[in-house]
Amino acid sequence: MTRAGVEALRVGFYWAHGQPLPAGTATPPGWADVGGVPTTFTETDRMVAAAARRRVQLLPVVLLAPGWARAVPWQTWSPPSHAAYARYARYVGALVARYKRGGSFWLERPRLRPMPIRAWQIWNEPNGPRFWTVQPGLAQYAALLRTTRAAIRRADPRARVVLAGLTDRSWASLAQLYRLGIRASADMIALNPFSAEPRNVVRIVRRARAVMRRNGDALKPLLVTETSWPSAKDRVVAPFGYEETEAGQASRLAQVLLALARERSRLRIRQVFWYTWMSLDRDPLYSFDWAGVRRLDGLRVTTKPAYYSLRRVARSLEGCGARPAPPRCHRSGPR
Repeated sequence: MTRAGVEALRVGFYWAHGQPLPAGTATPPGWADVGGVPTTFTETDRMVAAAARRRVQLLPVVLLAPGWARAVPWQTWSPPSHAAYARYARYVGALVARYKRGGSFWLERPRLRPMPIRAWQIWNEPNGPRFWTVQPGLAQYAALLRTTRAAIRRADPRARVVLAGLTDRSWASLAQLYRLGIRASADMIALNPFSAEPRNVVRIVRRARAVMRRNGDALKPLLVTETSWPSAKDRVVAPFGYEETEAGQASRLAQVLLALARERSRLRIRQVFWYTWMSLDRDPLYSFDWAGVRRLDGLRVTTKPAYYSLRRVARSLEGCGARPAPPRCHRSGPR
């Protein structure tokens, strides 16, 4: 990953894995008690340690309610019940306290060079039913975000709160969230733009930035936390409309990263994340099972053409976060 020029990685920190047992359950040996809920950090510790060893900055997205906290208990991707918002917030606060600068995770590992987590993304795509099954869900999400921001700031006043990645008509959902009062709750706005054409991804980001300007957030950073073209062309029974061959995936990846890099300064794009690094490439019912730049087949890992596109483009853009940025990082050419 680092050889390909990857400097940041967005990863899922799954609430259901960290707190599978409800409040009042006996805390197993080696676990922590967070507000009365048994809590394990085993999975997140492993990810944070691996990233620190390779000097990759993590952006955790904290999602997936445990069964005891779901609004609809039998739905895996149910949002949390209103009564569980405070439980989620306390869990996120515990994560922040553990992995911040000077946090307990680093103090327990004095030989590991710290790579503190500085930003936290609160859930994913609440404007669609896949990760927030009870729709419409933006009002409920805004309430969850406000509650969680307070817990994050108590744990680390310097931590940045990232809005959930918005998909589909993301700019319209963003406008609705502003009307619901989220401006003070998010330090960075996030989008998950998907389209058949890379230029349309840029257009989606422009529309979202226009909404931000109208709501007094012209200077707030914006992240593209997912974009992708799965290599699932002619391999799935219900395509989304932007599936590609492996060669097409590689081409689209290069096009979209370069296009977003050209608009980086104008649109104040802080980071861009491709979805995803590795996939199984086998599910005929789900295109995103084919989205990786590498493929896992049993114990064998196959590198797809998109990996080489990512490596070429990422290496060419290294240093774009510097001030002043190299000329290659600035927007050029016709709009």
